[in-house]
Amino acid sequence: MQRSINDLLSHYVIDPPTIALLARLAPHMEGGADGLEERFYDTLLSQPETARFLNNTAILARLKQHHRTWFLSLFTGPFDNSYLRHLQRIGQTHVRIGLPGRAVNAAMNLVRTFCIEQICHWSQSEEERMQAIVAVNRMLDLHLDVMTASYRETELRGQLVNGRIMGGLIFLGTRVLLALQVGMVVALMMVALGVGALFAFDLLSVFTGDPHLGLVSALGSLLIMWTVLELMDKEVRHLKGGEFPITAFLAVAMAAMVREILIAALSHDSSNKDWVMVGGLLALGMVYYLVNRANAPRLVSEERRHG
Repeated sequence: MQRSINDLLSHYVIDPPTIALLARLAPHMEGGADGLEERFYDTLLSQPETARFLNNTAILARLKQHHRTWFLSLFTGPFDNSYLRHLQRIGQTHVRIGLPGRAVNAAMNLVRTFCIEQICHWSQSEEERMQAIVAVNRMLDLHLDVMTASYRETELRGQLVNGRIMGGLIFLGTRVLLALQVGMVVALMMVALGVGALFAFDLLSVFTGDPHLGLVSALGSLLIMWTVLELMDKEVRHLKGGEFPITAFLAVAMAAMVREILIAALSHDSSNKDWVMVGGLLALGMVYYLVNRANAPRLVSEERRHG
């Protein structure tokens, strides 16, 4: 809920007499502002988490001027909604530059200590000094409240935006992945139909052409069809949450190469291409063996668990 400056002034009991007392303190505080500035920035420069924001002379000079203006406004105001928005922008700036929240609290505590020290030399009346300390504490608490609330709101808003973006990307990526997986199953169905047609053609060639070559081709096509069906089955399981069927892909590739090698052997048309295919088949077989060997302990563990 958006708060107004009047709500905050009422909440922290900063009434007209308190504002008048702060105004009376203003000249005395202005006279000691140089001492606060020196102490304030010496402290900030001695801390690594804040010193990194003050490594530029021009920035440091500008910050000193802004801090002096803010400090004097504690006593002079004017305490209206424009003043409130100014404090909120300070909190937003702290988030934007990445200033830790604890650094703001520590800095406010330093200002509070300085003000109390100054008040001790301001009046001879102990009662008046106590009233002034109470007034300053209330005003500093109001400032810290507004800055902290603005800091948290800005930080949370940024987290929500980042969360929505990441959530949207994850949702989109999941949908695209699902579409690709479904497309893979559809493609495998088309390949299975194509291999079925190839098997029918090879089987027909047994009766219309060279029976030996036709029979070997038909057996090779049947082997490919079996591995494609196995691959399609594992891909469907993958859609249901199973593992990616890498060995099934390797099996399809090896079946296709075996068919080609057998056909080439029966056609007596040897060439360097045949040796390349044999080498490729051996390489695929080695990869298939290594993948299965790597998965063997996990498969044994799963069998024992289900058994």
